[in-house]
Amino acid sequence: MVSSSMCPSFQTVKNCVKKLKNYSNTITCNCDIAQSRKTKLCLLTGFLGAGKTTLLKELMSSFHNRKIGVIVNDFGKVNIDYRLVEEVGLTMAEVSNGSIFCACVKDKFVDSLIAMAAYDLELLFIEASGLADPSNIQTILDGIARKTNEKYEYTTSICVLDGETFIKMSGILPALTRQVENSSIVLVNKSDLFDLETKVALLQRIHQLNAEAEVIVTSYCKFDFESIFKVPTVPVILDQDTINTPETRPVTIAMESADVMDLEKVKDFLQETTPSTYRLKGFIKTCDGDFEVSAVNQRIEIKVAEKAVTQTELIAISSVGIKLYNVLLKASKTHLDERLIIS
Repeated sequence: MVSSSMCPSFQTVKNCVKKLKNYSNTITCNCDIAQSRKTKLCLLTGFLGAGKTTLLKELMSSFHNRKIGVIVNDFGKVNIDYRLVEEVGLTMAEVSNGSIFCACVKDKFVDSLIAMAAYDLELLFIEASGLADPSNIQTILDGIARKTNEKYEYTTSICVLDGETFIKMSGILPALTRQVENSSIVLVNKSDLFDLETKVALLQRIHQLNAEAEVIVTSYCKFDFESIFKVPTVPVILDQDTINTPETRPVTIAMESADVMDLEKVKDFLQETTPSTYRLKGFIKTCDGDFEVSAVNQRIEIKVAEKAVTQTELIAISSVGIKLYNVLLKASKTHLDERLIIS
């Protein structure tokens, strides 16, 4: 995302960023400042539903008076997180349907980085998808250095942990330990949902994985955001091959409906389906209004949408494809009269 107050010659580039066009040559600007100032890059990682989008929105608010850019990565064909942080008058780059560190969409990520380098940005925040393994980000930045005139300075990597589920899920999903290992700051989020014993176990586990990381225990990702760049931390760079491959990517299933839903029936649908998912999120249009849905395992949050919703759109993410599809199909038939198009 880039502030709309920019060099006029950037208008064409602005449109290209939004459409994620391919770039084969360096994009440059005639502004002396843009040529000399490096853009500080801050990577946000964390499991599905840990609070990355909440953190991103807080960062955008805290640094609104500076020239910032944002790249949002999501697994689904519908980029829910992109819609949650999109603002009128600002431009964003979205990379959907895979992890930015996997070959399946890495080219789109590279294109976005090259395009963003043309702007006179101070800060670039990258929200990675929930199962992203960021081990190869420095390799990616080194690979595009010539095309970006070495514009980026990889300053900080923040990993957001779901304190309620991390110990269990990190034992199942190797990407979660990679996220901690490659971070300079670890936010142990959702402190309102776990006890002191769990907190001690979390801190011990994080120290085992990355003894150098600054660890901050938070609720709703609240902390002193300005401190990130006042005393810049140095991201851990382990130079590992990423474990994100087309074979390891999770299954994402999209659901949509143009019909206005019954809110209570949607709640019943969610209660039945979320135990079979890592994450279920999106927007629902109901007789009682428009709502945003966010579910992690069996914890479901439904709140009034900040923007008008044109139709119901949901994304379910899991490691099992056919089983999840059948669960969603059955629940849609039972509770929603098969009014959801599931694909």
